[in-house]
Amino acid sequence: MEGRARALLSAVSAAIRASCDVATVDPEVLRLVCCQATARMMQAGESGQGVTQESWAASPYSGSVSFANPSGDLFLTAFERRLLGIDEPWAGHVMGRLG
Repeated sequence: MEGRARALLSAVSAAIRASCDVATVDPEVLRLVCCQATARMMQAGESGQGVTQESWAASPYSGSVSFANPSGDLFLTAFERRLLGIDEPWAGHVMGRLG
């Protein structure tokens, strides 16, 4: 498990470096985002082939759960992207030519 965690941390770190200017981001924020993304990937298990949903029933009771990241893909949440300065909101305008 430790070897897998190290490999995933390395992969997530590389993806973050490729996605933003790490020189402008607080190192603690980089560490936080890296650890959160890695933790999501590790929840899928070693195989990377997680189930998407699980259901059970014992009459008269039943229940089900849906998993957020069943395949263990790397993704950054909107909050994490904002922390890293990725996809910052911007506004602009275009003046049309009249006449």
